[in-house]
Amino acid sequence: MSLIMDPATIPDPFPAFSNRLAIDPSTLTFGVEQPLDIWQLLTSDTLVGADSIQASPHFLDSLGFGGAFLKSSGATQETIRTTTDTNERSTLGGSIEGVPASDPTPEGVSVRGGEALSEVQSLVRDLSSRVTSALSPLSSRWLDCCLKLFWTQFIPTFPVMHPYTFDIRTASAPLLLNMIAIGSLSLSGPENRAKGIALWRLVHKSVAGSWDQLIEIKGPYDPCKGVQLVLTALLGQVFATMSKITDLTQTAMTYQGLIFRWCEVANIPQSLLTGDVVPQVSDDVSWRRWAALEATKRIILGHCVTDGTISALFGVSPAARYTLHPILLASDDQSFLASTLESCIAVLPRSQPATLSSFVGALLSVGQLPPIPPSPLNIQTVIECLNALVYDWDKSNGCAIGLTPATSLAKGLARLFPLIKAYPVALARWHAVSIYSAETFWRLDRATPFQESPFARRALLHAVALRVMADQLPIATSTFPDFTLPVSFFRGAMTLTKLPPSIGTSDNQPQLNLDLPIDWEELGLSGFVVEDNTGAMSAHKRFVLLGGNLSSRGALITYHDVQPFTAILSVFGRVWPASETCAAAIDEVLW
Repeated sequence: MSLIMDPATIPDPFPAFSNRLAIDPSTLTFGVEQPLDIWQLLTSDTLVGADSIQASPHFLDSLGFGGAFLKSSGATQETIRTTTDTNERSTLGGSIEGVPASDPTPEGVSVRGGEALSEVQSLVRDLSSRVTSALSPLSSRWLDCCLKLFWTQFIPTFPVMHPYTFDIRTASAPLLLNMIAIGSLSLSGPENRAKGIALWRLVHKSVAGSWDQLIEIKGPYDPCKGVQLVLTALLGQVFATMSKITDLTQTAMTYQGLIFRWCEVANIPQSLLTGDVVPQVSDDVSWRRWAALEATKRIILGHCVTDGTISALFGVSPAARYTLHPILLASDDQSFLASTLESCIAVLPRSQPATLSSFVGALLSVGQLPPIPPSPLNIQTVIECLNALVYDWDKSNGCAIGLTPATSLAKGLARLFPLIKAYPVALARWHAVSIYSAETFWRLDRATPFQESPFARRALLHAVALRVMADQLPIATSTFPDFTLPVSFFRGAMTLTKLPPSIGTSDNQPQLNLDLPIDWEELGLSGFVVEDNTGAMSAHKRFVLLGGNLSSRGALITYHDVQPFTAILSVFGRVWPASETCAAAIDEVLW
């Protein structure tokens, strides 16, 4: 028996990949009427938090103003002497003339730090006045280009900042540098990649040494203090997680829990609840307040998504249980990314948003689901909540106290599917978490070897669905993909390499052609829990419960069908280096 469908008649299952809300760079003013020289802004002391950046170790080297540049540019070196011994006189990249030898007392450290910072600021201002932008290692043109790429390429995939009310003059220096670092990922060439990494390291040292000062910063419309610090950390975590440099990825794993603690110290979740959760937007000021409130909610949700990505990519435990905190869901993307006050008012929802915990609680029960605003960020966060609960089962072998029943988790995953069909990135993550769940739930049964079980066949269907997504991904999307996509595709690829393409119980089992769309709602809990295999069943349900052979476009599925994964992961690697590591790991398993 063969279920055949002409591939030419299959509709595009992922139109939303091509329908991202675009940001027109010509509409980005950054809160100023005249263009700003970003280089001059960064090297001045007018930006909030600039002192934390300029006092960081190797500040000048990170900007490219090391001894080699000074020598090649002809700039005088009367005020700086490069040294390889960072402990000789100060913590800066070079020893500063006139600063006395280290005084170990607290008073001496404070005085020395102030003098060093003053010297560095004077030096940078002097260099900036004599070194043209064309010669600067980080020219104003390069900085401006990266900043605009951040808004037009990254933010549409991860809308955690409001582009139309962003004011560069009130942004902290560490935040601005991390925005530029992520924007640099859109540029080709190793030199641009190196500049982005240097900026990340500079910001990391700044935040690590001055977080207690940065957490006190409160923007003019922020609902509470600490928002810019947590946002800076979020962008830094995304950059580091998707790097392939060991110390960056280890930093991402280590810092994630600390960032959730910063949120608590700054009282950010509670601040969102105590204010007006549905503010009236009627003028420019109220619009900016609403945008700041909405962005703060999205920053918290963004950390949940990033935490889940770190957990999936590196096999570490999630840093927090998101449902234990009063986290509000975000508003819909259309209202958040509306470019004017009038267009925002026209689509702004008036209903009070649900909390993450209330929605997940309803999802795991038989209760009616509260309305969830149409934003991929909301759905992705809910998926990560389920993934964290499955992780508890996995690492405790089902023996921990307070575990969510496996049947409830399976029902939650099944009930979530109708809500995610319009969001392909979330759908990919749902498939990946479903694979992980099937592997974990098998451990509760173990009646048969995994590769011969319904759990394995369920996982295989999800892996093949991910393969179809990888094969049909629009090229425009692959130029700057959502950073969670490589992790989802990697899970699908590794599943295909581990499971045989034909896992039936008899040679007489039907051949299932996967060109026929899978009805995941009809499939229900099959392959997540042990079910009776009697009664009327669809072809896909019959495959999960009884086995069979998988084919696509007239040919059996084989190990070579992971090729779309390696191809797209290699393309993703041009932006997210960790994707190249995933592609190499797949090739290593195969060959």
